[in-house]
Order: sequence, then C-alpha cells, then structure tokens
Amino acid sequence: MGSPSLALADVFRGQSTVSKDHAVAINTKVNTFESPCPRKQPPVPKCSAQAALTDAPARNSIADFDKCLPFGKAGEDGAYFLRLTVRRIQSLTPAIKLFQLAAADGLALPVFTAGSHIKIKVILPDGRDDERHYSLINSHSQNGDYVIAVQHEANGRGGSTFMHGLAVGSGLEIAGPSNDFPLAVGATHHVLIAGGIGITPILSMANALRAAGQVFEFHYAARTPASMAFREAVELISDGRAQLCFSEGDAARRLKLSEIVGAPQNGRHVYVCGPRSMIDDVKKVAESRGWPGGHVHFESFGAAPQSGSAAIEVVLRRSGRTLLVSAQQSILDALLGSGIDHPHDCKRGECSTCQVEVIEGTPDNRDYCLFGPDYDAGKVMCVCVSRSKTARLVLDL
Repeated sequence: MGSPSLALADVFRGQSTVSKDHAVAINTKVNTFESPCPRKQPPVPKCSAQAALTDAPARNSIADFDKCLPFGKAGEDGAYFLRLTVRRIQSLTPAIKLFQLAAADGLALPVFTAGSHIKIKVILPDGRDDERHYSLINSHSQNGDYVIAVQHEANGRGGSTFMHGLAVGSGLEIAGPSNDFPLAVGATHHVLIAGGIGITPILSMANALRAAGQVFEFHYAARTPASMAFREAVELISDGRAQLCFSEGDAARRLKLSEIVGAPQNGRHVYVCGPRSMIDDVKKVAESRGWPGGHVHFESFGAAPQSGSAAIEVVLRRSGRTLLVSAQQSILDALLGSGIDHPHDCKRGECSTCQVEVIEGTPDNRDYCLFGPDYDAGKVMCVCVSRSKTARLVLDL
C-alpha cells in the first residue's frame, strides 16, 4: 500500500536509527482465539522501557501544561483536558483511518508511556455527546503530536462514524493521556499479541521495547492481509520476525494461542489487545498453565456487550432513588442519564473506576479487573458492564 507507507514512516520516524543489535526474540512456531482466567491486577509501575520514554527530552514538563495548553487543567485522575486539531488523516485499510492530532495552539502535548490512551469527546448520530478511548500509537519522543487509529464500525453506536467524518483542521476535545495497560516492571521477556485494531497499544509497546533494547516477541492476527493495519511498521519494528496470521474466516488458521502463551517463566509477561474472545482465550490458556495473574495483561476495544441482559431495578440506598435499567443500557449509563455523575473511565470493565458496593441482590459480574473475597462474594461490582442475576439490586450510592 504505497501511500499508507509514507504515513507510517512519519509515525515511526527515527526507527531507522535503532541499533539492529537490540534483541527482538520472535517465536516462529505459532495459529484459535476465543474465552475467563486470572483477573487483571492493579496497574504496575513503569518498566525500564516506559522510563526510557518518560525520560526522553520533551519540550515541556507536566508542570508546565496548566500554563501552556488551551484549557490544560489536570483532573482528579491526573488526566489533562485539551483542545486538539486534526493535523493529518491517512486511510490505512478500507475500514481504518490514522489521525495525527496536535494541540490547537501548537504547543507541546503531555508526554505519555506505551499503552496509554486518550478519551475523545464524540457526537453521536442523535446529537448526544459521548466519549471514546483510543490508544496512542506513536511515542512522545518521535514527535510532539498524538497519533491514533480508528476502525469504522458500520453497526456501532456512532463514535467511529463521527471520527471518520472528521477532516484536516477539525477540532476535538480530549482528556488524557492515561495508562491502564502499562509494560510491567521487572519483565525480561515480553509476549505481545494483537488482534485487528487491537494492534494500536501493542505497536506502541513494541516501539518502546525496541528503543529500550528489551526482548519481545510479536504476534499479530487479522482476518485478511488487506485488513491488517500497520503491517509495514510491525515488520520494521520486529526486523521482519513478527508472526502475522490471516484467518480468512477459518478458525483452524487462527493464532495458536496455547503455543504462544506456553508455560510461565520467570520474567515472562504476556500482553494482549483484541476481540474479547481473543482475550478470554489467552486468559483461559494462562490459567490452565498456572500463570500468575499479574503476568497476563490485556485491554479490549469497543463497548462491552450487554447481550443476555434483562431490565432490572436498581435502588440507590444513600440517595434514596430507584432506577429502572433497560435491557439495552448499562447501569452506569442509567446513572449518568439520571443526572448522577458516577466516576467512570474505560466503560469496558477493565479499570475498576466505576466499582460500587452491593448491599442487596446478586450481581452478574462481567468485568476483567476486580478480584478478592468481596468480589467473589458478590459484594462489589463494576456498573459499566456488570448486570444482575436478580430482578433488583441495592447499591451503596
């Protein structure tokens, strides 16, 4: 794909200066995705690859951002609220577009680490405001902008349609960056697994690991070659040793996750981003092989499914209110729609920001982040994705 290669060269500017001596171990034996295991552990501190990015020269320090950004005021979670302008748009596949975003006033944007994302305000077809999370693909040391990629979902809720309707010069409001999917401290071997548009945070990780000279292997699956975004960049970063898989709709040709994950080893960590079925399969394999939960890291994309849900009554004990949550909406959306500004972030059951205490009723927990005795006893839940096994829930809200 001629022109997309030019865009990728810009995004990964500077890669040609990386030493070929940096160790990049790729497992050449590797083709099934698809099912739950060790729950996600709380985010860990930065590893040396993350530090290599954070410590790289930047035009401004975090302390300077309140002064230099249009409305760069840090929120309670440390995220910054920024106005950006679309600097460049590039079609990577028939369904995926790359967006290069710059500060509206041309000043430096906050630095970030591999695995970070930004939250973008979008306008849905019915005129309502909503938000979408997009992983940052580049590293802050490569240029002063943010680079994301968005896959258009024809049957989605409208966020990707909004993004694909943008033009160069369009303005955006964002929060971030923040990182719920960091590289692990102390890891000596990183196994990177990406499915479809899930390549975006994984590519950033590979970029950081290579720059830091760390050992990693790269496995990337797409349905067809034409639908695989960033193929050239993946081959560049991995010195052509990445495992690329094209299923063409045939389950037998999918990544052999059992072989990729393998047995746990000291210092070996697995990172996966892709369809929920892929994440579930990686977790299932890891659990069956006895992997420590803190060594398996993941991030999904898209909204969490609400299939199999029924309308439920949710009683808010402290506020004395009762909400009827329809089968088509999450408890979080019902709270927000009722004017209750409940804390939340990912809306995918991965960050635990929206967790609440359950006073009565039995939650149907569908998150990937909570763990422990209270969780196992049904005393806490993430209201962004979890439902109820009973017709009525009483929450400590």
